Amino acid sequence: YDPKSVQQRLRLGEVYELKGDYESAIAQFKEAQDLSPQNDPITALTLAGALGKAGRVKEARTEYQGVLNSNPGNASALNNLAYLLSQTGDDLDEALRLARRAIDTAPGQPSFVDTLGCIYLRKGMRDSALQTFGNLVRKYPKYPIFRYHLAMALFENGDKAGARKELDNALANHPSHDEETKIKQLVS
Repeated sequence: YDPKSVQQRLRLGEVYELKGDYESAIAQFKEAQDLSPQNDPITALTLAGALGKAGRVKEARTEYQGVLNSNPGNASALNNLAYLLSQTGDDLDEALRLARRAIDTAPGQPSFVDTLGCIYLRKGMRDSALQTFGNLVRKYPKYPIFRYHLAMALFENGDKAGARKELDNALANHPSHDEETKIKQLVS
């Protein structure tokens, strides 16, 4: 183990993150960032993601904005900040603007389109959300998170039977542990 290796710090942080030990992950990612060249977007994005998962939203937002200050066209930072804002409900108009920029920067990236759908849903734009998630599910039927988001939109639109069908399909497509927990919560 080389304590001065950025890659080893990142890998160790990822292990902690997988275990759900976000504070240890964040510590490793901060070490990696300190060892990295200034303005390294990879370490900053990794750190920001872990901060967001740990509920440290303000710090995550600062990290994403730092990446965008040095690289305004970083599609991942645009998308991830948009998603973070959509999940917290903070400045949904800004989230929408960022998501659209991310899609313009990296067209065809399904997770970016999913972020846009999540923002539509949070803004109460159900028809746009249903269309966005429906298109994603048709294109990527084996992605449980897209089915889960479509189910959320269907549920909010009053289609409980359609939502239940999508949730069942999402569970059948081997979601991650976190996704499975969210799916089962919506089922109940």
